[in-house]
Amino acid sequence: MSDFPKEYAKPMKPSTGVILLWAIVLGICGLGMFVPALFSCGRQGYNPKSSCISRQKQIMTSMAMYSSDNDDYFPPYYSFDGVEKQKAFMVANRPYLRNDEMYICPVELGNVRENKQSSPSTEGIPGKIDFAHCLSLIGAIPDFSEGKRLLSESSVKDPAKTPYMRDVIRGYENKDGARFTSSHGSTFGVSYLDTHVKSVKLEVNKDL
Repeated sequence: MSDFPKEYAKPMKPSTGVILLWAIVLGICGLGMFVPALFSCGRQGYNPKSSCISRQKQIMTSMAMYSSDNDDYFPPYYSFDGVEKQKAFMVANRPYLRNDEMYICPVELGNVRENKQSSPSTEGIPGKIDFAHCLSLIGAIPDFSEGKRLLSESSVKDPAKTPYMRDVIRGYENKDGARFTSSHGSTFGVSYLDTHVKSVKLEVNKDL
């Protein structure tokens, strides 16, 4: 037998007044944490490059789901096949990534919303997709020269070292060596077949 009184044997139901008091306290605490973060987001708290890398991560996660449902194959589209194939890629991947804004760099998305001129680019689709497939994928597809564009993930020896997608090229600089520039300056977000994404500098005449 327990020495505790019977009224403590079951959970006690707090009164409505106590519940309301706790709700007010938690609400005030929540606002205390949320409001500073909200204001800092408009200043130094928001990082377009980090947001862009996050979008690439979501794209690669959707690619992994697509591959899992399609015998380890990725969607049959590559940037160097033209605008229509890029649109077809987005349509094919829509069941796994329903928000088309994920394909747009936050910097360029801001330009679109403010009707600003985007930097020139021969890659992607202005206002639609700001990421391009890496040219190194050509060597990963055995029948590429025959017009086939299906990449089998299982045929790649090291997915963690195989780049799949990157920011589009927006310009060129020649300070400490010839480098391409993206919407974020001298760094590019590059995503890999194992879905990880990192920020790198791309030198001219090297792997894109």
